[in-house]
Amino acid sequence: MKKNLKKYELSREDLAFALLSPGRRFLDVGCGRGYLLSKAQNFFDELYGVDILRINIKEAIKNAPNAHLKIVDINKGLPFKNSMFDVLVCISVLQFVLDPYFIVTELNRALKRQGILIINVPNIAYIKHRIKLFFGVLPQTSIAPGWDGNTFHYFTLQSLKKLLQEQGFKIEKVSGSGIFAKYRNFYPSLLTGDLMIRAVKH
Repeated sequence: MKKNLKKYELSREDLAFALLSPGRRFLDVGCGRGYLLSKAQNFFDELYGVDILRINIKEAIKNAPNAHLKIVDINKGLPFKNSMFDVLVCISVLQFVLDPYFIVTELNRALKRQGILIINVPNIAYIKHRIKLFFGVLPQTSIAPGWDGNTFHYFTLQSLKKLLQEQGFKIEKVSGSGIFAKYRNFYPSLLTGDLMIRAVKH
C-alpha cells in the first residue's frame, strides 16, 4: 500500500526547493548526495554544500558538479565569511549536532541581512509519536540505525520557532513533507512527521 501512495509523497528536498528564493549564493548545510544542489543550480550564481561524510561529498560531486563542496563538521562552525549567502538550507541536521543554539548562530552569521533560512527537523509532537509516548513507547524519528539514529535533540514546532526567533529570525512559513503533505499542512505541528520552516534574517 505504501508503494502505491508514493506518488502522493512530497520529499523534504522538493519541499525545500519550493520554498527557495533565487539569489547569488546558496549553501546547503548537510547537503547529503547533492540532490537539492542539483535542483537549485539554475537559480543561483554560486552553489556551496557541506557534509560531515566523505561518501556523501563524493556523490554530491557527481550530482552537482558545479557546486563548491567540502567535508565539514559544523559542530566546529561554518568555514565561510559573515553575510556570505542569500539562501541557506539545513535539512535534517539540527537533531544530530552537539549545540543547536551554536549552529543556528552560525547559520545566522553566514546569511546576509534579509537572507532566507530553510530549516527542517523531525517533529516529536507528530500525532503518531504522541500516541507511542502515551503508551510508553519511545518514538523512532530517524531511519538510521542505533539509538534513534544517534539523535541528540528533539523538536516541537514551538521549540524550533523559539530557537530561531531567539537567534534573530522571523518565521515566514511552516510546513512539512510526506504523503498527502498538502492536506496535512493545515496543522503541521500535529499532522506532519517533520517540520520545515522558512525564516528571514532580520
